[in-house]
Amino acid sequence: NTLSPLATLGRGYALLSDNTGGSISSVDQLATGQELSIRLSNGIAKARVTQIKREKSCHGNHEF
Repeated sequence: NTLSPLATLGRGYALLSDNTGGSISSVDQLATGQELSIRLSNGIAKARVTQIKREKSCHGNHEF
């Protein structure tokens, strides 16, 4: 099913969650040093935030 979350992961997307299992959808939910889980199509990876760059819009304009 093309609407399945797992099918979406198979197209190269990932789901991020914090250490309590809460979904991450914005850099505003992140902090430097925070540990995350990354759900991919075939498993889960753990990562730590080392840098946060906020975009002004969805069109690639970066705020530094």
